[in-house]
Amino acid sequence: MTTREEKAKARINDALRRYRGVLETAKQQNKNESDTSGIIFNMLGDVLGYDKFEEVTGQFRVRGQYIDYAVKLNGDVKFLVEVKAVGTTLKADHLRQVTSYAVNEGVEWAVLTNGPVWQLYHIEFEKPIAVELVFEADLLSDERDAVIDLLYLISREAAGKDEVKKYWTDKLAVSAPNIVRALLSDDVIDEMRREFRQLTRYRLSPEEMRKLLLAQVVRPDVAEAACGMRAVAKPAKRLGRPPKAPPTEAQP
Repeated sequence: MTTREEKAKARINDALRRYRGVLETAKQQNKNESDTSGIIFNMLGDVLGYDKFEEVTGQFRVRGQYIDYAVKLNGDVKFLVEVKAVGTTLKADHLRQVTSYAVNEGVEWAVLTNGPVWQLYHIEFEKPIAVELVFEADLLSDERDAVIDLLYLISREAAGKDEVKKYWTDKLAVSAPNIVRALLSDDVIDEMRREFRQLTRYRLSPEEMRKLLLAQVVRPDVAEAACGMRAVAKPAKRLGRPPKAPPTEAQP
């Protein structure tokens, strides 16, 4: 028996086959933002399965400003959508725009798209507010299965069960910063010190072992994220240099 998820992914697959040509033509013709927005409106229904006339609100007002679309389910806004022209490269300024709308409306998910590229962001309402990339899907890429899996997360079927929240929670749980925190924990450090001494005859203090790992093993961007208290799924940039490895001496 075909499951709800399988049916949804079959619909997404069929629709993407049709829209690939639409998006390629739009890109070749350098369609403007209004034309691109019209394509996205249809994709919200044909690809993601929402009722375009009952569950998609165009020019959704947020404190006197307007975002392209608000996608609702049972009256609740599930995510906001900001559309840019098909030939536009999505940039940080566009992200600030859509996330400001989401923050003002109290919506934790926001989509930024130019048609071929879809980016989903999560907004964490803490101080300071954290905005993190959940996924980026290129609909014109050859990675069809991966794209289908990602788009499913914001489909009507998945939204009904908040499946994107579980996906995001799981992704954070196994993120590199969390793994580094485990690696730098007292128990692991003590075990590594014992093993290191047996292999090299060098005796390191716990702090020296941590500094050595951060300097020579862990990527700087991951180390920076791990030193903070918040795990991230995809660090935006490399934030600093790791500490230098401490000098060591062999023990007699």
